[in-house]
Amino acid sequence: MPILAFRNSAEIIDPLFEQLSHPDDSVSLALLEKLIPTLPFEYQRNVAYGITRLIEDDVLGAVDFFDRAFADCPPEQRGFVISNTAASFGVNKRYSRELFYLKKSLSLNNLHLLKYASHVAAKWCEFSMLKDIERKLAQLNAENNQSDDMGINKMFSESKEMLSTLGDASEGERESLNLAANLVLKLAEEEGLPIIDTKVWKDDEDCYCYAFYLHEDCHDRFQELDRKLDRLITDSMLDYTHVTPVIFFGGAHVS
Repeated sequence: MPILAFRNSAEIIDPLFEQLSHPDDSVSLALLEKLIPTLPFEYQRNVAYGITRLIEDDVLGAVDFFDRAFADCPPEQRGFVISNTAASFGVNKRYSRELFYLKKSLSLNNLHLLKYASHVAAKWCEFSMLKDIERKLAQLNAENNQSDDMGINKMFSESKEMLSTLGDASEGERESLNLAANLVLKLAEEEGLPIIDTKVWKDDEDCYCYAFYLHEDCHDRFQELDRKLDRLITDSMLDYTHVTPVIFFGGAHVS
């Protein structure tokens, strides 16, 4: 993708535009890697959005790029920019890239980053990722000699609620929930669906429901989406005795 993506992403780049307008993206990225540490923090986030558009098909490359470009920046600054970069994948409905990018960036141990990652992990039933985040939070508290002075319990209520809700879930049920979430993620990416939220609960028949919420403007596609989801479920051999994916529109259940 041409470097012109940056014209709308970060106006601070405009004075440097001639240097960056190279036909080879790899050269443009090499220049940006040198420029990022010199830019004011408020512009670095905007540049990060632009970078994801250049390397959106190479998420591991994006992780490596930010590791290099932000090597000398304070951890809290890197965590903030990485969170926003990951979010830009989600906004563009590239949910698997967002998830992969966050998994690869968790070693930063930054509160802002961990908070965003816990939201994404809870959304897609990534239990091992949630447990990893929980361990890192405990480590951060211990390092700061604080019980919860940073408000961690409140900040991470979503992921803690998810872990609490599934505290008695068997390994098979957890695997089924993660599979259901992966099927929804696949459907959302293939169809360009804006996922507003996801929720998990246990119904009266002791079966978990994995609900994903779409915007009301997707309502007229319900029959089509329901058929495609059924096909994905059939192909995957998801165990219906463990979990059932359910489609919601703007909070209203459609059965």
